[in-house]
Amino acid sequence: MTDPILSCMKNRHAAALLTMLLLLLAAYGNTFHASWHMDDYSNILNNTSVQMVTLDMRSLARAVGIDHAYGNNLSRPVANLTFALNWYLHGANVSGFHLINLIIHITNAGLVYLVILLLGATPQFPERHRAHIYSIALGASLLWALNPIQTQAVTYIVQRMASLMTLFYLMALASFIKFRLSTRMQHKILWGGLFFLGFVLAMGSKENAVMLPLAVALVELIFFQENSGRVISLRLGGTIIMASVLIVFFSGLFFYWSGTDIVHSLTRSFEMRPFSLMERLMTQPRVLVFYLSLIFYPIPQRLSLEHDFTVSNSLLHPWTTLPSIIIVGFFIGAGILMVRKRPLEAFAVLFFFLNHVVESTILPLEMVFEHRNYLPSIFIFLPVAAGWVDLKKFLSLRNSQLASILKVLPILVMFLLCAGTYARNLDWRSESSLWTDTQRKAPGRARPVFNLAKDLEQRGHYKQAIMLYEKSMALQPPRRKHFDVMALTNIGTILYKQGDRQKAIAYYDKALKILPETARSHYNLAVAYTETGQFERASDHLNWLIENNPDDKHALNLKGFVLLKQHHLEESLSISRRLLQLDPDSRESNLQIGVTLTQMGLPDKGAWFLRRAYRAAPGDLMVMFCMLENHLERRDEVKANRIMYNIFNYFSIDAIVAILNDSVNEIGDPERIRVILREHINQIVRSQATL
Repeated sequence: MTDPILSCMKNRHAAALLTMLLLLLAAYGNTFHASWHMDDYSNILNNTSVQMVTLDMRSLARAVGIDHAYGNNLSRPVANLTFALNWYLHGANVSGFHLINLIIHITNAGLVYLVILLLGATPQFPERHRAHIYSIALGASLLWALNPIQTQAVTYIVQRMASLMTLFYLMALASFIKFRLSTRMQHKILWGGLFFLGFVLAMGSKENAVMLPLAVALVELIFFQENSGRVISLRLGGTIIMASVLIVFFSGLFFYWSGTDIVHSLTRSFEMRPFSLMERLMTQPRVLVFYLSLIFYPIPQRLSLEHDFTVSNSLLHPWTTLPSIIIVGFFIGAGILMVRKRPLEAFAVLFFFLNHVVESTILPLEMVFEHRNYLPSIFIFLPVAAGWVDLKKFLSLRNSQLASILKVLPILVMFLLCAGTYARNLDWRSESSLWTDTQRKAPGRARPVFNLAKDLEQRGHYKQAIMLYEKSMALQPPRRKHFDVMALTNIGTILYKQGDRQKAIAYYDKALKILPETARSHYNLAVAYTETGQFERASDHLNWLIENNPDDKHALNLKGFVLLKQHHLEESLSISRRLLQLDPDSRESNLQIGVTLTQMGLPDKGAWFLRRAYRAAPGDLMVMFCMLENHLERRDEVKANRIMYNIFNYFSIDAIVAILNDSVNEIGDPERIRVILREHINQIVRSQATL
C-alpha cells in the first residue's frame, strides 16, 4: 500500500509546482513576441558564431568559442550554445528564445523551492519553521519569481546569461546541501560530482558564479555549524579554504583564456566610463540601497532599462552617499551578528550582498542594471515568508480577526505581483515602446534618446533621427566619447544614404578625431572615399585597418577592390588571395580574383573563380555583369547572350541602369559592356513605345 504521508508530500509538491507554472505563465504570457533589444544585437543577431544552421561539431565548436577559424573566444560558452541551438531550431524568430527564457525562469523558481526545502532539513534551520517549510518555500519562491524586477533578466533575451547561470548555481547549491546531508559515501560522491558540474556550467554561463564557493561556505556556517560560541570547526575552515582556491582558480582560468591583463584592462575601461574607480565604489552603496527599494516596492513605474543615477564624487555629494554606505555596512554587520540567533535573516542579507560583489565593486561596469538582482535576491524573501507564517500563527492563537485577513493577503500580493510583471512586460514589446519608457524615466541619459533615434532611422524618419542623435550627444552617456562617436557615425550614415557623400565624410571624420582607434570610423571613411573615387585616401584607412587586424575580411575585400580600380592588378590579386584563405567560399574573394584574372588577360582562369562566386551568390547582378565581361573576353558569344538574357529576364531596367550609371561600384568597367547593355535597353524601350 502507498504510504499516505509520502503521498500527501508528493501532492503538496505537485500543487506547489503547478501553482508556480500557472502564475508565471500568466505573468509572462505577453512576452513571446517582444522584440530584440540592445545587447541582443551584438550577442545574437549580429553574432555569426551563434547563428548555427547545421548541427555538427564545427558549428557547436564555433558557438562555444573554440573554433580557430573564428578565433578562440571562450566567453560564456554555455549561454552561447543555447543561443546557437535556438537559432538552429527557428532562426531569428524571437518566440523560441522567449520560450526558453521562460522555461529557465520557471525551472529556477522550482529550484529555489527545492533549495529552501533542503535548507529546512539542515541542523541549524529554526525548529519552529520546520513544520511550515512547504508554505515558506512556496511563498519565498513565488515572491522572488513573480517580482516585476525580474523581467529584465527574463524578457530581455540576452540576459539568459544571468538566468541560466542562476539555474546551474542553484543546482550546485542544492547538490552541496544534499552532499552534506548524505551519510553514504556513494551518495556523497554523486552529489559532489553534481556540485562541481553545476559550478562549471554556471561559470560557463556568466562569471558571477565565481562567488558560489563562498555562498557554499555561508550555507555551511549558518545551517550546518553547531549553535555555540566555539571556534569555527575545521570543516568550516576547510570549506572556506576550498572556496577561496576555487575562486582563484576559475578567475585565473578566465583571464588566461581571455588573454586579459587585469590591471591594464581595468585602467583602460575606466578611461571609457564617465566615472572613476573611486567614484564607482562610492556610488554602489546607493545603488544597492536602490536595488533593495525596487525589490520590495517593484511597481512598473519605478522599473527601467536605464536609471538616471547621479555619480557620487565625494562622501557628501550627493548627500545620500554617506548614509547609504552606513546602511549597507549596518546590514552586513547585522547579518554577521544574526548568524546564530536569526539564521534565515542572516542568510538572506549576506547572500544578497555576497552575490553583488562581482558587479557592484571595482569592475568598470555601468552603474545600475536591474537584472543584476536576479541571483542575489533569490533568498531575500525567505525571512519574509517565515515571518508571515510566524505572524499568522501568533494571530491564530489569539483568535484575532486579522488572522482571517492574513490568509487572504498572499493571494492579493501574488495577484499584484503578477499584474505588475505583466504590465512591465508591455514596455518590452518593441524597441519604440521600451526606449520611450526608458527616456521618460531617465531623461538625462543618452542611451534612450540614441536608441529612439536609431529606431527612427531604421523606419526611414531621417530628419527626426538626426535631431535625436544630436540631442543624445548633450546627455550623460554610459561610456565617455563612445556614444558621441556612434551618434556622429549614424548621422554620417543617414547623409550617406541620402547621397550627400561629402557631408557624410565630414561626420565620419569628426567621429574618428574623438576616438582615433575606432575601426568602424576608419572603415566608413574608406567606403565613402571609395564611393567618391578618392582611392588614395581610402587606402590610408584600409591600410590602418589591415595593419591592426590582418584578418579583417571587410577591409581586405575593400582593399582588393580599391587596388583593382587603380589597376594595380598584381597587388589586388595578392590581397584577394589572402581573403580567399580566410573564407574560401565567399562571393567577394572569388569575384575579385575572377575579375582581376580576366583583366590580366587570363579569362579562362578567371571564369573558374567567377563560377564559384555565382554559386556563393546565385542571381547576383554584379556577378552576372562580371561573368558577361569574362565571356566577351573569351569570345564566347553563346554564354554571353545567355547571361544577357538572364539579366534582362530577372532584373528591371531601372536596376540595371542604376548599376551602369554608378561606375564606382562596378568591379569591372569595360566600356563595351556598357555599350552593349545600353543598346539592348534602348531596343526594349523602343519596342515598348511602339506597342
